[in-house]
Amino acid sequence: MQGITVTAGLQSAEIRKLHRAGISKSENARRLRIGRAALTRIRPGPALKQVAALALRLAGRDRAGVRRLITEAMGQAAQQFEQTRKPARVFVEFPYQTTTGSWDRARRVVAKAEYIDGKENPRYVVTSLTAEQWAAQRLYEELYCARGDMENRIKEQFSLLADRTSAEAMRANQLRMYFSAMAYVLVCGLRRLGLQASELATAQAATIRTRLFKSARHLSGRRWRTQLLPRT
Repeated sequence: MQGITVTAGLQSAEIRKLHRAGISKSENARRLRIGRAALTRIRPGPALKQVAALALRLAGRDRAGVRRLITEAMGQAAQQFEQTRKPARVFVEFPYQTTTGSWDRARRVVAKAEYIDGKENPRYVVTSLTAEQWAAQRLYEELYCARGDMENRIKEQFSLLADRTSAEAMRANQLRMYFSAMAYVLVCGLRRLGLQASELATAQAATIRTRLFKSARHLSGRRWRTQLLPRT
């Protein structure tokens, strides 16, 4: 996947979250413009290919427009859900040009028409990659979703206290992060090599930590002694 850029951009919910955090409306608007501008930079070319989430960046008429284009696929997904009572998804693709004229040409849009828990869950991805290079379902599930999985791996480290920076000295906080990173590498190695054939083969680091380890401390004089013991 060398030469392919996968971006998510700012969603409207994230903009509201930034505003609640005290970031000004002008700054919110600036960040939203950056997210929208990322779409205008998508150009077909030999050196750089891009995949970006379309989602809620479109204006109201455009959101309704792309939704109408997947009506049939959404109906198929709903029918599959009614038959199996399991999440169902159908992938379609189509060229799309915004009604506002913010795009200088029609672009390839891959849509996931998903029906889950009795509700519609549509998602859209706009890309400069061709259908010959990446089929619709493969592009969404293998290429675009890999970005979300990468973000989850970063968040997973927080369960091993990688975000603890409460010490006064920067070096002390840096050392904490080193220890957390080393612990995460060890847990990942255990999951990949030692838990392959178990129910924890795909478990998160926090689950492995809770299920397999416990921390025992013994107070001797003024010193603590810590030992990791297998959970019984």
